[in-house]
Amino acid sequence: MRAASIAVVFGTRPEIVKLAPVIWALGPVAKVIHSGQHYDPALSDVFLDELGLRAPDVSLAVGGMTRAAQIGTALLALDYTKSDSKRSPNKKKWIFS
Repeated sequence: MRAASIAVVFGTRPEIVKLAPVIWALGPVAKVIHSGQHYDPALSDVFLDELGLRAPDVSLAVGGMTRAAQIGTALLALDYTKSDSKRSPNKKKWIFS
């Protein structure tokens, strides 16, 4: 049985701060996914650095889009990322919550 990864998805500064303890607790099991909603380094990278979080494993790059486009693009990207990992026998399974 392959080990599972747990997807932790965030996109804003408050979400980074709130989810930092979850990422710390999960350790390497956490699959960190940044929506890219706050794509400016001053809006996200500085918080990742200050909280001692690693760079996201996946960036969905939805920043700068309309709200509807952000939601749609993020959902499609998450669906693709999740289904892609199921197709490849070399990738870990993900748990989305």
